[in-house]
Amino acid sequence: MTELLILIVCAGALGLGVCRVIPGQNWPVRFGLAWGCGLGLSGYLLMLFVWSGIRLAFPSASVICGIALGAGLFLWKPWTQKALDERAGSGSLCRDFSPLEWIAVAVVAGTALAILLTVLSTPVKAFDARMIWMFHARLIADTGIHPAPELHDPAFVIGHPQYPPLLPVLQALAAILSGVFDERWVRLVPAGFYFAMGGLLWDSLKDAPQRLLLVSAWALMPTLVVFEEGGADSGLADVMLSFYVFASLWLALKAEGRLPQYALAGACAAFAGLTKNEGLVIAGMVAVVLWSQADIPFRAKLVFVATWILMLVPWLAVRGQIATLFEERYLEHLTPGRLLWGLDRAGLVAGEMARQMFLLPQRSGLFWWLILAWFAGSERRRDLLLVNGLWIVPAYLLVIYVLYLVTPWERDFQVHLSFSRVLLHIAPLALWAAVWRPDRRVPGP
Repeated sequence: MTELLILIVCAGALGLGVCRVIPGQNWPVRFGLAWGCGLGLSGYLLMLFVWSGIRLAFPSASVICGIALGAGLFLWKPWTQKALDERAGSGSLCRDFSPLEWIAVAVVAGTALAILLTVLSTPVKAFDARMIWMFHARLIADTGIHPAPELHDPAFVIGHPQYPPLLPVLQALAAILSGVFDERWVRLVPAGFYFAMGGLLWDSLKDAPQRLLLVSAWALMPTLVVFEEGGADSGLADVMLSFYVFASLWLALKAEGRLPQYALAGACAAFAGLTKNEGLVIAGMVAVVLWSQADIPFRAKLVFVATWILMLVPWLAVRGQIATLFEERYLEHLTPGRLLWGLDRAGLVAGEMARQMFLLPQRSGLFWWLILAWFAGSERRRDLLLVNGLWIVPAYLLVIYVLYLVTPWERDFQVHLSFSRVLLHIAPLALWAAVWRPDRRVPGP
């Protein structure tokens, strides 16, 4: 446990140091970005180490933590006390809160406690968490290598050997530092992204009514909190992916011309693709949103895209060396003949997707009703779609719908199996995009 705390401190120091590029943010935002960016950068550095031939073991894991801590302290050093004092006013959580806001704080705190108690007291129940993500993490922890030789062995049955390795690498690091592969501690890695996401959302919603709606949205979407097939306590990668997608857009649209912040947004887009394959799709949509903003300088867009693509190149090269055993291989099904074959169940698939979004309280609650109400009641619907990027939600759902049609699963079985998790990928982005108002715009070059 002590070693795991050391990992969190070192990664957090790196995250806080990197987040110096974002001035004037309060402590919930700093916590969220420190967790997400610190773990993302530490995991990325660790992957580069392993791919270069350095075996992952306690000495090399300690080196990673040392580098993260040293880099974080180096980046933190230029912070003067005057700068910290200037930001202190925005960093206080207890500023003259109304009773309604304190109710919101209590609900968030209760939710956090429920997640932590679930993670620390109950075993992993999700099949994919145990047989895919933790299996990959255990393989990395035991062999110290990625990709391990077993991934090339057709006699070694492991699901999705080409899955992106960011979460398993971080879980393996936690296991190596703690000295034992205890699923309680390795589950804390993805669970922490729920709280990190909350920090970004909390800061973005300025007044009490909006914060109450935020809390209601979280409470009314059970799958985001306690749900064995994708929730924050499940040990799966979906909440982690949703954080990086959301953080990438959040950082890009709030950068106000700061090139380092666009680079950090591009890094989060890369982390999304290194977390799950779906992250490649959504991060591409985030890039389109950014590129369509006429008031963002061209060089800023270039920094975002270059950072995103260059950070993905090493993984794409490694993935090409891994055998495609037990992979879904969705792109191979995207043929005209397969699409025509899937049209017979088009209505069935669409109906089940709508049912899970709007009619099943144990899945999405009233979350998507709330998003629709916000959109319908807004006088700036065009800005929500074009400026805030809310169009990503229907666009992503359309991509998923087409994939459901062409994959070989019978009828709507795959929708039952995975759609609740898919919705988590875009839920925080949808919530933020529906209510965020840009404070000011940046002139073009």
